[in-house]
Amino acid sequence: MSVWRHLAGYWLSVSVSFAVYHAGGALWQLRLPAQVICPEFPFFAWLCPAFQEKLWVAGLNAALAVTIHEGAHALAARRAGAYAHLNNIAGWAVASSILACGGVFIAAPAISWTGARHGSAQQATVALTGPVASLAAALGWFALLSVVMLYRVAVPPWWLYAGYVGFRMNAMLGLSSLLPVAPFDGAVSWQAQPMRYGLIVAVGLVLTFALGNEQILQWLLHIVSK
Repeated sequence: MSVWRHLAGYWLSVSVSFAVYHAGGALWQLRLPAQVICPEFPFFAWLCPAFQEKLWVAGLNAALAVTIHEGAHALAARRAGAYAHLNNIAGWAVASSILACGGVFIAAPAISWTGARHGSAQQATVALTGPVASLAAALGWFALLSVVMLYRVAVPPWWLYAGYVGFRMNAMLGLSSLLPVAPFDGAVSWQAQPMRYGLIVAVGLVLTFALGNEQILQWLLHIVSK
């Protein structure tokens, strides 16, 4: 299988899983936290316009998020002399969709990088580059959204939603890829670079569960706007 075909499958998995997760987990009802009601199709929400909207927004954001994450890996791997191993994502894609229905988003690990010239420390650096890039992208989305809301910049209504999805998706992609089990990026890095790994995990937790919490976000914006 070619790398591009593999990444297309990964993109589809991330898009569907995140759309299901952001629809409130219970795909057949589209309930909280998304607060979407779809009475037209109560038992087959794939036909629901509200879910279809979430799916295409997730698809656009996933294309950018996957490019940033895997592109950062590829650049670091090229410098380190590492090479790509395409993971079998079919099982992980199914698992991600099932977890999303339960209200948990974990992106299936698409590519592992091995064979760095200077051993495990450099291998860990290659592994951490993707999560760091994803968390940096999430921080960039958060900063942009904050500026728009604080200064009341006129943007289309869909842009705020798309930006919020971009922030959440990148933050959760970066954090979930740090799981310390193979074939996730964290499996390589937590032993070789525990301090750096712990710091990056802490940043991911803050972005995902603190700044990603709508109540905390509104409280922070209220303080800053005073």
